Amino acid sequence: MAGAVGACLGLFCFSSAGCDSEQRARDASAPPSLQTSEVSVRFDVSPQKAPVMSVLAFHATVAGVLQRDVLGIVDPLAAAAPERDCELRDLDLSANALVAQGGSIELQELGGIGLMLGTPDLTGLAAGAPPTSSAGGVATAGTIIRAFPRLFPDVATVVGGVVGEAGPLQLGGLPDRIGLLTPASELPLEELAVPAAPRITSINGAPLVAGARVDGHDGLTIGVAGDAGTIVELRPFGATVAISCAVPASSAGESTLTVPRALVARLSGAVNPSAAAPGKALPASLDALSRARVRVAPFAATNHLSIEVRASTAVELAP
Repeated sequence: MAGAVGACLGLFCFSSAGCDSEQRARDASAPPSLQTSEVSVRFDVSPQKAPVMSVLAFHATVAGVLQRDVLGIVDPLAAAAPERDCELRDLDLSANALVAQGGSIELQELGGIGLMLGTPDLTGLAAGAPPTSSAGGVATAGTIIRAFPRLFPDVATVVGGVVGEAGPLQLGGLPDRIGLLTPASELPLEELAVPAAPRITSINGAPLVAGARVDGHDGLTIGVAGDAGTIVELRPFGATVAISCAVPASSAGESTLTVPRALVARLSGAVNPSAAAPGKALPASLDALSRARVRVAPFAATNHLSIEVRASTAVELAP
C-alpha cells in the first residue's frame, strides 16, 4: 500500500512543473535500498537442560540500514557485540533511530530452506535417556529441519512482513556442524561448524548458580570459559535494555570481564521504575554466547548463514 501511494505521488510530481526540484531533493536524501537474506540458527544450551534449537530465515528489502545490522534489528538477541569492553543497549532507541532516519525493513519468507544437522555431541547426556530430534526420534547425522512461514509483528511501523521459523526444537546433543540446503540442492550448499558452548564460571568470585542474588553496587566481575570472541550479556526480564560485553579476542580458555559500576547503575535506572524500586532486585538473565557466520554467495549478493550458541542463567541483580 505504501509503495502504491509513493508511486502515485511520483507520477503527480512528474506531471506538475512546480515540483520537479522538490522531487530531486527528496531523491537525494532518500535512504539507499538493498536486498539481503539471512538464515540464523540459535542453540540454547542453558545448564541442566537439553539443547534447544530455533531457526529464523528471511529475505529483506532494506532502506536506511546497513546490511550488517539487519539481523540484529529483526532479532535483537542477534545484535552485534561491542568491539571491546561493555556497552549499554536500548532497543527502543534503536527503533526510534530507524524511524527518524526514514529507514525500513520489509521481510519476506525465504522459502525452501533446510538445515541438516551434523553429528550430535552426546557427552553429558543423562545415562539411559535417548536423545530426541525435531521428529521426536533419535538425533542422528542427517536430520533435516525446515522453516515455515510466520507473520512477523510490526515494529515501530518500520519493520514487518513474513519470516520463516522453526522451533524451539529439543535435541539430544549439540551438533558439530550445520549444513544449509536449498530447493535446488540435495547436498548442503554450505556447511558451518557449530561453536563450542561457552559458560560463565563465576560472578563476583562466587560460582554461578541459577537464581543467585548478584550484587552490582560495585560493578560485576564475571569469569568466562570460552573461545576468543565469546560474548556476555546481562538482560533484565521484560526490559528493552541490556549490557553487552566482548571477551577480548586475545583471550581463550578462561578469562575475566569487569562490568563498571556506572554501567550497572545505568542499566538499573533505565528499567521500568515499577520493576526497579530501591532495594529491590531485578530478575535478569546472565548469558554467555558464541557465534559463527559465513557468507553464502550463490543466493544473491549478500546472504549469510549464522549460528549462535547461548547459555542463559537466571539471576537476581541487586543494583
